[in-house]
Amino acid sequence: MSWENVGAAILGYIKLLPFRDGLGFALGLAEILSDNPAARTAVTTFLIEQASASSSSLKALALCDDVGLLWKLAVSSSNHQLFYDVEKLLKGLNGVALDHIVKMLAKCTDGTTFPEPYTTLVWLATRRCEWVTNEVAEIEKPFTWEFRDANFPGAVELAKFLDSPGRCYRIDGFKGIAEARARVETLLKTVKAPLTITASGRGQDAHVGVTKNGGEYDFRKENLSSYQEEIDMLRKLVVSSKEKATVSKMQNGLTVEKKGMKSL
Repeated sequence: MSWENVGAAILGYIKLLPFRDGLGFALGLAEILSDNPAARTAVTTFLIEQASASSSSLKALALCDDVGLLWKLAVSSSNHQLFYDVEKLLKGLNGVALDHIVKMLAKCTDGTTFPEPYTTLVWLATRRCEWVTNEVAEIEKPFTWEFRDANFPGAVELAKFLDSPGRCYRIDGFKGIAEARARVETLLKTVKAPLTITASGRGQDAHVGVTKNGGEYDFRKENLSSYQEEIDMLRKLVVSSKEKATVSKMQNGLTVEKKGMKSL
């Protein structure tokens, strides 16, 4: 039975599956259809449409190992528009989401004979590197604070806490949660510092919790070592990918001249 007769029904079934399950199913199907370019293109196009249908699907794709297979399908397809569609999809992700993407694409791009996948990898790796570098800069900032206006209840005691090495502080003495929440609003407007300020409890037990987050209190400090290693890796990846793109352009230039072929 030909793809033309069953393709729509199969894709309709895949659409009913949770995105990640459907992604794996469709990619496996695309592998089976390797000798049917039209069917393979239809499946790949369907996957791109599903991934771009919602932010949750795009996030799921970013965390999935199968993104490498989708990339391979797009790169190897004779329909060059598929590559550009996947490229656009990936470039729409922010720096946070590109962590897994860059790692997977670095594995899948090596050996590609066209320059465009390498230049796309350079763009994605550079964006991820910028995000990690900014994250490191934020983590390394010292903890500082200031009051825009010190005329609020408990200002002196809060100032002592902010100057102390302690990380957490509790404010009691409220008649109820509504009063505690009102204090939170006041502090959020008045105190300029990397803090988490929340209201909890009921009745006489209502209280406000203040937790330091920045500087030496930043929970992200444990990531500094891995972030520095990632920055080094990304910089090397950018350099090597640029070199491979240049070599590929030269080789494809010779191919075009000799055989009249066009690169991707």
